Amino acid sequence: MNCLPERLSISIGGHFGPSYSVELAGGLLTYRWSRPVQQFPPEWESSSEQIEPSDERWRAFRAALDRIDVWRWQPAYFEPVCDGTSWTAEIVYPDTAVRSHGSNCFPGPDDIAVSFAEQTKEDTFERFCRAVSTLVGRRFR
Repeated sequence: MNCLPERLSISIGGHFGPSYSVELAGGLLTYRWSRPVQQFPPEWESSSEQIEPSDERWRAFRAALDRIDVWRWQPAYFEPVCDGTSWTAEIVYPDTAVRSHGSNCFPGPDDIAVSFAEQTKEDTFERFCRAVSTLVGRRFR
């Protein structure tokens, strides 16, 4: 099994809080983050860097995705709340893929939608964000 996906694009962020993204291109990941440092007038701090995870990190990432079964996620998770947290995940391997996104709602255990207010640190989506953090060796969420 190839440990490197054919496509990977993941992002999460909110209108008033930090945002993170990871994108695969040419075998390298581009990791970006931004966060507000001042609300009025708006001022943002941001950074972008290239990361080349080891094969071991790629294998651990794929194993984590398999454990939390991201392959069963629904295409969309939404809770009608303005100015909340939005996210996207597109990960494509030769044998499986996930394309999912949401706003203020996340995939939970057994693919049950979990609202932002109901999340816990052991929810499926939180575990997914930790797997992304481990892959890039940086904060993701």
